[in-house]
Amino acid sequence: MASSPSSPDKETIEGLFLEMRNHLLEKQQLEGTDDKIVISASFKLDSTTQTSMRTLHSASSPQYTMDLLALKLFMNSSSSSPSLPASNDSISSHDAFVILSLLVSYENTFSLSPSPEYLIAASRAVKSAAVQIASSSSLSSSNIEVSDEVLFTIIAQLAGENVEVSSNASMALVAFTKKLGKPLSDRIIPTIVQIWKAQQGKNDTICVVRCASAIIDLSCLGDAMMECAISSGAMDMLQIILIHDLE
Repeated sequence: MASSPSSPDKETIEGLFLEMRNHLLEKQQLEGTDDKIVISASFKLDSTTQTSMRTLHSASSPQYTMDLLALKLFMNSSSSSPSLPASNDSISSHDAFVILSLLVSYENTFSLSPSPEYLIAASRAVKSAAVQIASSSSLSSSNIEVSDEVLFTIIAQLAGENVEVSSNASMALVAFTKKLGKPLSDRIIPTIVQIWKAQQGKNDTICVVRCASAIIDLSCLGDAMMECAISSGAMDMLQIILIHDLE
């Protein structure tokens, strides 16, 4: 009998993650593609993946599922830390990202349409994971991985339509930067600037304000972050906003 969403079994859920990862990898290898799972524009859910997703839907709430996946998103697969294992019995950061993306992208009907329930759950889980990682004294930067694909996806939420999702993304970026410092801010701030510039051309005032707010929060974390904001042109863009408001 399947566990109810109110009391999901962690081992069962993580077992389903492994089943999905292994099946997707085998499917891709049979097609003669890369050893790394890639969800392309032509990707279609097969019956086995749909069955695993149905089981997840019935065995666990979206929030619990995403909470389990979120911490794995930031697991350094090459780390020797016993608290962050990397083996055939655990999924990598990339695997977690693929599974999370599938759950967010497909509704319960398995049509290619965003699932708001899973999107909001994912944003909350990522924010919580970031805060947890940032406050952990037992985790060093060598234990933590924030891949380009995960980082860009988080930053892209600043341009999204959901207010809570964008707010969660901003808080996650600040939390990770507090933990990882300049190496991460050097990746985050220029990307935010790119999104900011793109949205300026569309007159997307809400996104511009979100980007400006995120830049200010990150710049306040230290001199190195402020220098990055200056060199990337973010401070010039903030100045333009201030001058415009004064006028």
